[in-house]
Amino acid sequence: MARLIRDITKALQAALANPISTPTLPKELNVALEAYGNKPDELEEEDRQALHKELLDICKKQVGTPKQHNAGDAAPSNDKLSTFIRVLLVLNAKIRRQEKLQDWYNLIVQPVLDGVGHTRDEISLSTELLLRMLIYDEDDDNRVANAKTSKHFLARTLEAYMRRTRLQDAEDEKMGDEDAFVARQLGDALVQFGQKMPKVRVMSWPISMTCTDLHRFSWRHWTRLSWLRTQECKLLAS
Repeated sequence: MARLIRDITKALQAALANPISTPTLPKELNVALEAYGNKPDELEEEDRQALHKELLDICKKQVGTPKQHNAGDAAPSNDKLSTFIRVLLVLNAKIRRQEKLQDWYNLIVQPVLDGVGHTRDEISLSTELLLRMLIYDEDDDNRVANAKTSKHFLARTLEAYMRRTRLQDAEDEKMGDEDAFVARQLGDALVQFGQKMPKVRVMSWPISMTCTDLHRFSWRHWTRLSWLRTQECKLLAS
C-alpha cells in the first residue's frame, strides 16, 4: 500500500508540474488511482490517513487555496486546482470520514462556491465534490455515519446560502451582484442535492433556523431568485 501511495503522489506531483486544460487525467496518474481503487474497501486506517496527509501537503504546497477575485475580473485559469479536484473525485469512495472531508470542504469547496472570480470548470468540479459529500446510499451499511456527514455539510452549505440571501425587510433593499452570484452557485448545489435525495426534508436539516428564516428560505428566497423558481418543488419535495 505504501508503494501505491507513493505512485499516486509522484504521478500527481508530475501532473501538477505541467497542468493541462483537459477533462481527463494523465495516463500515469489514472493507472495509479485505478490500482488504489481496486484495493478492498477494508483498507487500513493508517493507509487512508497516510494518503490524506500526502494529498493535503500537495494541495497546500503545489495547488494553494483558491483565491477570490473581483466579480468583474476575468477568472484566472488554475488548471492545478481542476486537476487536483478530479483526483479527489476519483478517490471519494475511499475518503468518506467527516474529518477528512472537512479539510477539502474548507480548502476547496467553500472558497470556490462561497466566493467569486473562479472558472466554470472550478465551479463545476467543486459542486460535484460537494455533492459527493452530501449524497449517500441509503441502503449502504455505513448509511448512519454517511447521513451524519451529509447533514453536517448540508448545514454548512445552507448557512452560507442563507447568509448570502438574507435580506432586510426594507422594500428597497436589493441583493448585491456578488451575493446574488454566490447565492446562485450555492443554490444550484442545493437544488441538485434535492433532486437526487428528495426524501430529505428541509425541516430535518440540522441548523438553527427560526420559523421566519424557514419561511424566507422556502418561499421568499426561492421566488426572489428567478433562476431557482422552477426548482422549488424539487428541492422541497418529500
